Amino acid sequence: MIGKCQLCTNMTELRNSHIIPKFVFDWLKETSPGQIRIAHIPNQRVQDGLKIYLLCDICEGLFSKWEKPFQEIVFGPLHALGFDELVQIHYKEWAVKFAVSVTWRVLSFYKINDELGHLSERQRNLADEALNTWHSFLRGQVPNPGIFEQHIIPTSMVVEHSIPGVSHYLNRYLLRTVDMDVACSSNSAFVYVKMGRLILFGLIQEPHPKVWQGTKFHIRKGIIGGKRYILPAGIDEYINYKASKLEESNDSLSQTQQEKVRQVQEMEKFKESEIYQAMVQDMILSSWDNPEDTEEKT
Repeated sequence: MIGKCQLCTNMTELRNSHIIPKFVFDWLKETSPGQIRIAHIPNQRVQDGLKIYLLCDICEGLFSKWEKPFQEIVFGPLHALGFDELVQIHYKEWAVKFAVSVTWRVLSFYKINDELGHLSERQRNLADEALNTWHSFLRGQVPNPGIFEQHIIPTSMVVEHSIPGVSHYLNRYLLRTVDMDVACSSNSAFVYVKMGRLILFGLIQEPHPKVWQGTKFHIRKGIIGGKRYILPAGIDEYINYKASKLEESNDSLSQTQQEKVRQVQEMEKFKESEIYQAMVQDMILSSWDNPEDTEEKT
Protein backbone atom coordinates (compact mmCIF):
# COMPACT_ATOMS: atom_id res chain seq x y z
CA MET A 1 0.00 0.00 0.00
CA ILE A 2 1.30 3.45 -0.96
CA GLY A 3 0.79 6.18 1.63
CA LYS A 4 2.48 8.62 3.98
CA CYS A 5 4.66 7.05 6.65
CA GLN A 6 3.48 8.49 9.94
CA LEU A 7 7.03 8.71 11.28
CA CYS A 8 9.27 9.98 8.47
CA THR A 9 6.28 11.50 6.54
CA ASN A 10 7.57 10.19 3.18
CA MET A 11 5.11 9.00 0.53
CA THR A 12 6.19 5.39 0.02
CA GLU A 13 5.21 1.74 0.33
CA LEU A 14 3.81 1.14 3.81
CA ARG A 15 4.16 -1.95 5.95
CA ASN A 16 1.18 -3.48 7.73
CA SER A 17 2.67 -2.68 11.14
CA HIS A 18 1.81 -4.30 14.45
CA ILE A 19 0.34 -1.91 17.01
CA ILE A 20 1.51 -4.05 19.93
CA PRO A 21 4.79 -5.79 18.98
CA LYS A 22 4.56 -9.22 17.40
CA PHE A 23 6.82 -10.84 20.00
CA VAL A 24 4.10 -10.31 22.62
CA PHE A 25 1.62 -12.39 20.62
CA ASP A 26 4.31 -14.97 19.84
CA TRP A 27 4.78 -15.44 23.60
CA LEU A 28 1.01 -15.69 24.14
CA LYS A 29 0.65 -18.35 21.44
CA GLU A 30 3.66 -20.35 22.63
CA THR A 31 2.42 -20.47 26.24
CA SER A 32 -1.31 -20.97 25.64
CA PRO A 33 -2.81 -24.48 25.78
CA GLY A 34 -5.39 -23.53 23.13
CA GLN A 35 -6.03 -20.88 20.50
CA ILE A 36 -5.75 -17.25 21.58
CA ARG A 37 -8.63 -14.76 21.48
CA ILE A 38 -8.99 -11.03 22.01
CA ALA A 39 -11.68 -9.45 24.12
CA HIS A 40 -13.67 -7.49 21.54
CA ILE A 41 -14.18 -10.51 19.22
CA PRO A 42 -14.33 -13.44 21.69
CA ASN A 43 -15.91 -15.91 19.25
CA GLN A 44 -13.06 -15.57 16.74
CA ARG A 45 -9.70 -17.24 17.19
CA VAL A 46 -6.77 -15.01 16.23
CA GLN A 47 -3.19 -15.66 15.23
CA ASP A 48 -1.78 -12.18 15.65
CA GLY A 49 -2.43 -8.70 17.01
CA LEU A 50 -3.94 -5.63 15.40
CA LYS A 51 -2.06 -4.15 12.45
CA ILE A 52 -2.27 -0.87 10.56
CA TYR A 53 -0.54 0.61 7.52
CA LEU A 54 1.51 3.10 9.50
CA LEU A 55 5.24 2.85 8.76
CA CYS A 56 7.64 2.40 5.86
CA ASP A 57 10.32 -0.31 5.80
CA ILE A 58 13.03 2.03 7.12
CA CYS A 59 10.97 3.24 10.09
CA GLU A 60 9.76 -0.29 10.82
CA GLY A 61 13.42 -1.29 10.96
CA LEU A 62 14.15 1.58 13.35
CA PHE A 63 11.46 0.32 15.74
CA SER A 64 12.87 -3.21 15.47
CA LYS A 65 16.23 -1.92 16.79
CA TRP A 66 14.49 -1.00 20.05
CA GLU A 67 12.14 -3.99 20.17
CA LYS A 68 14.91 -6.59 19.96
CA PRO A 69 16.79 -5.63 23.18
CA PHE A 70 13.52 -5.06 25.02
CA GLN A 71 12.33 -8.54 24.06
CA GLU A 72 15.65 -10.22 24.89
CA ILE A 73 16.60 -8.31 28.04
CA VAL A 74 13.25 -7.35 29.60
CA PHE A 75 10.22 -9.18 28.23
CA GLY A 76 11.69 -12.65 27.76
CA PRO A 77 13.48 -12.99 31.11
CA LEU A 78 10.54 -11.53 33.03
CA HIS A 79 8.07 -13.94 31.45
CA ALA A 80 10.39 -16.89 32.12
CA LEU A 81 10.05 -16.34 35.88
CA GLY A 82 7.56 -18.07 38.12
CA PHE A 83 4.69 -15.92 39.36
CA ASP A 84 6.27 -15.65 42.83
CA GLU A 85 9.82 -14.85 41.66
CA LEU A 86 11.26 -11.36 41.79
CA VAL A 87 14.04 -9.94 39.65
CA GLN A 88 15.62 -6.59 38.87
CA ILE A 89 16.17 -6.06 35.15
CA HIS A 90 18.50 -3.28 34.05
CA TYR A 91 17.72 -1.36 30.88
CA LYS A 92 19.45 1.31 28.80
CA GLU A 93 18.38 4.08 26.42
CA TRP A 94 16.61 1.69 24.03
CA ALA A 95 13.93 0.99 26.64
CA VAL A 96 12.27 4.41 26.66
CA LYS A 97 12.49 4.52 22.86
CA PHE A 98 10.66 1.20 22.77
CA ALA A 99 8.02 2.40 25.22
CA VAL A 100 7.38 5.60 23.27
CA SER A 101 7.21 3.67 19.99
CA VAL A 102 4.43 1.49 21.43
CA THR A 103 2.35 4.23 23.08
CA TRP A 104 2.76 6.41 19.97
CA ARG A 105 1.45 3.57 17.79
CA VAL A 106 -1.52 2.95 20.08
CA LEU A 107 -2.50 6.62 20.28
CA SER A 108 -2.02 7.00 16.52
CA PHE A 109 -4.31 4.00 15.97
CA TYR A 110 -7.05 5.52 18.13
CA LYS A 111 -6.74 8.92 16.45
CA ILE A 112 -6.72 7.51 12.90
CA ASN A 113 -9.83 5.46 13.70
CA ASP A 114 -11.57 8.45 15.32
CA GLU A 115 -11.83 6.73 18.72
CA LEU A 116 -10.89 9.62 21.00
CA GLY A 117 -14.38 11.07 21.38
CA HIS A 118 -14.48 10.09 25.06
CA LEU A 119 -11.68 12.59 25.80
CA SER A 120 -12.49 16.19 26.64
CA GLU A 121 -11.53 18.89 24.14
CA ARG A 122 -8.50 19.80 26.25
CA GLN A 123 -7.47 16.15 26.47
CA ARG A 124 -7.78 15.73 22.70
CA ASN A 125 -5.52 18.76 22.24
CA LEU A 126 -3.05 17.28 24.71
CA ALA A 127 -3.23 13.95 22.87
CA ASP A 128 -2.16 15.78 19.71
CA GLU A 129 0.70 17.38 21.65
CA ALA A 130 1.73 13.98 23.00
CA LEU A 131 1.72 12.49 19.49
CA ASN A 132 3.87 15.35 18.21
CA THR A 133 6.29 15.15 21.14
CA TRP A 134 6.63 11.36 20.94
CA HIS A 135 7.08 11.65 17.17
CA SER A 136 9.86 14.19 17.64
CA PHE A 137 11.52 12.04 20.31
CA LEU A 138 11.45 8.96 18.08
CA ARG A 139 13.00 11.02 15.27
CA GLY A 140 15.76 12.24 17.61
CA GLN A 141 14.57 15.85 17.41
CA VAL A 142 13.97 16.29 21.16
CA PRO A 143 15.97 14.66 24.00
CA ASN A 144 13.05 13.25 26.00
CA PRO A 145 9.23 12.87 26.04
CA GLY A 146 8.83 15.90 28.31
CA ILE A 147 5.59 15.96 30.30
CA PHE A 148 4.28 13.01 28.28
CA GLU A 149 6.19 10.53 30.42
CA GLN A 150 6.42 6.78 29.99
CA HIS A 151 5.81 4.49 32.95
CA ILE A 152 5.97 0.71 33.38
CA ILE A 153 4.90 -1.78 36.03
CA PRO A 154 5.44 -5.55 36.08
CA THR A 155 2.49 -7.59 37.33
CA SER A 156 2.50 -10.65 39.56
CA MET A 157 0.07 -13.09 41.11
CA VAL A 158 -2.44 -11.39 43.44
CA VAL A 159 -2.90 -13.51 46.57
CA GLU A 160 -4.70 -10.91 48.67
CA HIS A 161 -6.39 -7.62 47.93
CA SER A 162 -8.46 -4.74 49.29
CA ILE A 163 -10.34 -3.99 46.06
CA PRO A 164 -14.13 -3.95 46.54
CA GLY A 165 -15.90 -6.11 43.99
CA VAL A 166 -12.69 -7.79 42.80
CA SER A 167 -13.04 -9.36 39.36
CA HIS A 168 -13.18 -13.15 39.17
CA TYR A 169 -10.66 -12.82 36.32
CA LEU A 170 -8.14 -10.51 37.99
CA ASN A 171 -5.12 -12.84 37.85
CA ARG A 172 -5.96 -14.13 34.41
CA TYR A 173 -6.08 -10.55 33.24
CA LEU A 174 -2.91 -9.43 35.03
CA LEU A 175 -0.78 -12.39 33.97
CA ARG A 176 -2.07 -13.58 30.60
CA THR A 177 -3.80 -10.78 28.71
CA VAL A 178 -2.79 -8.42 25.91
CA ASP A 179 -4.81 -5.20 25.86
CA MET A 180 -4.67 -1.53 24.88
CA ASP A 181 -6.72 1.57 25.61
CA VAL A 182 -6.74 5.35 25.81
CA ALA A 183 -8.26 6.01 29.22
CA CYS A 184 -9.32 9.20 30.95
CA SER A 185 -10.98 10.75 33.97
CA SER A 186 -12.09 14.36 34.39
CA ASN A 187 -8.51 15.60 34.90
CA SER A 188 -6.19 12.85 33.64
CA ALA A 189 -5.63 10.75 30.54
CA PHE A 190 -3.13 8.11 29.47
CA VAL A 191 -2.34 5.48 26.87
CA TYR A 192 -2.56 2.02 28.40
CA VAL A 193 -0.77 -1.00 26.90
CA LYS A 194 -0.99 -4.42 28.57
CA MET A 195 1.66 -6.87 27.33
CA GLY A 196 1.37 -10.04 29.37
CA ARG A 197 3.01 -9.31 32.73
CA LEU A 198 4.01 -5.76 31.83
CA ILE A 199 1.85 -2.63 31.67
CA LEU A 200 2.96 0.53 29.86
CA PHE A 201 1.45 3.94 30.55
CA GLY A 202 2.03 6.91 28.26
CA LEU A 203 0.84 10.01 30.11
CA ILE A 204 -1.30 12.48 28.18
CA GLN A 205 -2.67 14.55 31.05
CA GLU A 206 -1.42 14.14 34.62
CA PRO A 207 -1.93 16.93 37.17
CA HIS A 208 0.27 15.20 39.77
CA PRO A 209 3.08 13.32 37.98
CA LYS A 210 5.08 12.89 41.19
CA VAL A 211 2.38 10.55 42.48
CA TRP A 212 3.85 7.93 40.11
CA GLN A 213 6.77 6.48 42.08
CA GLY A 214 9.17 3.76 40.95
CA THR A 215 7.47 3.46 37.56
CA LYS A 216 9.01 6.12 35.31
CA PHE A 217 11.24 5.17 32.38
CA HIS A 218 14.53 7.04 32.59
CA ILE A 219 16.27 8.21 29.43
CA ARG A 220 19.70 6.61 29.81
CA LYS A 221 19.25 3.67 32.17
CA GLY A 222 17.09 2.25 34.92
CA ILE A 223 15.69 -0.83 36.63
CA ILE A 224 12.40 -2.70 36.19
CA GLY A 225 11.17 -4.92 39.00
CA GLY A 226 12.17 -5.69 42.56
CA LYS A 227 11.07 -2.38 44.04
CA ARG A 228 8.06 -0.59 45.46
CA TYR A 229 5.61 0.98 43.04
CA ILE A 230 3.14 3.72 43.92
CA LEU A 231 0.40 4.57 41.42
CA PRO A 232 -2.27 7.28 41.39
CA ALA A 233 -5.56 6.53 43.11
CA GLY A 234 -7.97 4.77 40.81
CA ILE A 235 -5.46 2.84 38.70
CA ASP A 236 -6.16 -0.36 40.65
CA GLU A 237 -9.90 0.11 40.09
CA TYR A 238 -9.30 0.73 36.38
CA ILE A 239 -7.30 -2.50 36.05
CA ASN A 240 -10.00 -4.38 37.98
CA TYR A 241 -12.56 -2.91 35.56
CA LYS A 242 -10.52 -4.18 32.61
CA ALA A 243 -10.43 -7.63 34.21
CA SER A 244 -14.22 -7.51 34.61
CA LYS A 245 -14.55 -6.71 30.90
CA LEU A 246 -12.51 -9.85 30.18
CA GLU A 247 -14.99 -11.80 32.29
CA GLU A 248 -17.91 -10.31 30.33
CA SER A 249 -16.18 -11.18 27.08
CA ASN A 250 -15.78 -14.80 28.12
CA ASP A 251 -19.39 -14.93 29.29
CA SER A 252 -20.44 -13.85 25.78
CA LEU A 253 -18.79 -16.83 24.08
CA SER A 254 -21.12 -18.81 21.84
CA GLN A 255 -22.11 -22.34 22.81
CA THR A 256 -19.75 -23.67 20.15
CA GLN A 257 -16.80 -21.71 21.49
CA GLN A 258 -17.64 -22.61 25.09
CA GLU A 259 -17.50 -26.27 24.12
CA LYS A 260 -14.07 -25.74 22.52
CA VAL A 261 -12.85 -24.05 25.71
CA ARG A 262 -14.18 -26.95 27.78
CA GLN A 263 -12.30 -29.43 25.60
CA VAL A 264 -9.07 -27.49 26.12
CA GLN A 265 -9.61 -27.49 29.89
CA GLU A 266 -9.86 -31.28 29.87
CA MET A 267 -6.43 -31.61 28.28
CA GLU A 268 -3.57 -32.55 30.61
CA LYS A 269 -1.39 -29.70 29.35
CA PHE A 270 -4.03 -27.21 30.49
CA LYS A 271 -3.36 -28.17 34.14
CA GLU A 272 0.33 -27.49 33.55
CA SER A 273 -0.24 -24.04 32.04
CA GLU A 274 0.07 -20.55 33.51
CA ILE A 275 -3.56 -19.82 32.68
CA TYR A 276 -4.59 -22.71 34.94
CA GLN A 277 -2.48 -21.37 37.82
CA ALA A 278 -3.99 -17.92 37.39
CA MET A 279 -7.51 -19.35 37.20
CA VAL A 280 -7.08 -21.34 40.42
CA GLN A 281 -5.83 -18.25 42.26
CA ASP A 282 -8.80 -16.26 40.93
CA MET A 283 -11.12 -18.88 42.36
CA ILE A 284 -9.38 -18.63 45.73
CA LEU A 285 -9.60 -14.83 45.72
CA SER A 286 -13.27 -15.01 44.87
CA SER A 287 -13.90 -17.53 47.70
CA TRP A 288 -15.32 -20.08 45.30
CA ASP A 289 -16.15 -23.42 46.90
CA ASN A 290 -13.98 -25.60 44.66
CA PRO A 291 -10.80 -23.88 43.38
CA GLU A 292 -9.74 -27.03 41.51
CA ASP A 293 -12.82 -27.05 39.30
CA THR A 294 -11.55 -26.47 35.78
CA GLU A 295 -15.10 -26.47 34.41
CA GLU A 296 -15.12 -22.71 35.05
CA LYS A 297 -14.50 -20.52 32.02
CA THR A 298 -11.06 -19.17 31.13
